[in-house]
Amino acid sequence: KYLWREFSVRFPLRYDDGHTELISGYRVQHNTLRGPAKGGVQCDPSEMSQKESERLTRRYIWEISPIIGPDKDIPAPDINTNPQIMAWIVDTYSVFKGYTCPSVVTGKP
Repeated sequence: KYLWREFSVRFPLRYDDGHTELISGYRVQHNTLRGPAKGGVQCDPSEMSQKESERLTRRYIWEISPIIGPDKDIPAPDINTNPQIMAWIVDTYSVFKGYTCPSVVTGKP
């Protein structure tokens, strides 16, 4: 019903062919005590290579890391995600925090 927080990000993504595109992403939190929270980026992942998808995932997670975490908001798999993407999220968030944090997401390999 009412938003508790809407967090928007914009960042450049370098594609394999060398061109760069500005990507928009968001994370919306309605209530972190019981959920729900959802987020994503505006792009077509079917047109991306695995390396491009990795760069996109890692940058998006780095940008939203201040508002997610095991005691705040735990991202879960959704459309166009897979265990590899969830593993990149764990790795990127762990680097952001400075220690290994596998409980930041569900759906890990």
